[in-house]
Amino acid sequence: MDFDNCEICNSNLWILKYKGKIRDGTFGKYIKTGEVKKCDNCKVQRLREDSCISISSYKNSSYRKKLSKGVDVKSFYTEQDIQQIFTLNTLWPRSIRDKNVMDVGAGGGSLLDYMKGLTNQQVAIEPYENYHSSLHKRGYKVFSSLEDVDDLWKEKIDYAFAIQVIEHTLNPKIFLKQIKPFLKKNGLLVLSTPNSDDILLDLLPDDYPSFFYRVVHRWYFNLESLIFCAKLAGYKVEEVKPFHRYSMSNFINWLNHKKPMGNNRIKNINKAIDDNWKTYLEDNKKSDCLYLILSKI
Repeated sequence: MDFDNCEICNSNLWILKYKGKIRDGTFGKYIKTGEVKKCDNCKVQRLREDSCISISSYKNSSYRKKLSKGVDVKSFYTEQDIQQIFTLNTLWPRSIRDKNVMDVGAGGGSLLDYMKGLTNQQVAIEPYENYHSSLHKRGYKVFSSLEDVDDLWKEKIDYAFAIQVIEHTLNPKIFLKQIKPFLKKNGLLVLSTPNSDDILLDLLPDDYPSFFYRVVHRWYFNLESLIFCAKLAGYKVEEVKPFHRYSMSNFINWLNHKKPMGNNRIKNINKAIDDNWKTYLEDNKKSDCLYLILSKI
C-alpha cells in the first residue's frame, strides 16, 4: 500500500523516515512491517494506513485492550489522574473560573473532574460509550463525536482541550477545524501531542523508534509541523510550550537498558537535576511532548 497525498497539505512528496518493527500495544508487542514517511512539505510524519488501528477501535474496548488498559472508569482514573497536572500547568496562569470548557477525547473525564469545581459548564467528547453513563452522572454534557455536538454549543466554549488526541485522527487538519465553531471569539484551544523530535530518537536511533512509533498513532508531529497544521486549520498560535514529563532517571535507564523501566529512580538524581533536565529539553524543543495554545482566526 502506497501513501496518498498528505491529508494536511496535499503534497505527494514523501521521504522514508523509518521502516521496521513498531509497537503494537504494550512494550514487547510489535508488528514487523511498520513504515513511517515524512511529508517533505509540511514535515509531518505518517504511519502507513494499513498498519494503523481502525477508527472504530476507539468506539469499543479494542483500543484500551490493545494497550492492556482497564476498560472501566476506575481504571481510567488510575492511569490518567496523575497526567492532568501537565495540562493544568501548561494552562497556568490563565484562569478557568466560571468558564465553559470542552474536552475532546475526554476518556473517563479525569481532566474535567479537575476543572469541575471552578468552571461553569463542561462538555465531554468521547467515542467510547462505556464511559458515557459515568460522565452523564457527573453532570457533563456528553457527545460521541464533534459532529454530534448540538449547535447550541457553537461559540459557547472558552477553553477546548485536545490532549494527546490529534495523533490518532484520520485527518488532523479537519479535526482542528471541527473544534473551531464551538470556541468563543476569544476562546482558546489547548492542544498536545507526542514530540517527534524527542531526544531519545536522536540518541537511541536503533532502539527507541520501535517503541516511539506505534499502531495507535497515525501522525507524528514536531513543533514545525504541528504549528503548520494549526495555521492551515485557521488558528493563531498564542503560545508554544514544549513539555517534558519524565525524569533524568528515566532517560538514563533508557540509555542503559534500551527499554522503559517505569518510575525506577537512580540514586543521587534528585528533583533539582530533574528540573534542570526538563528545562534544557523544553528550551531546545527536545521534550517528549508538545503543547500549543491556539486562538481561532
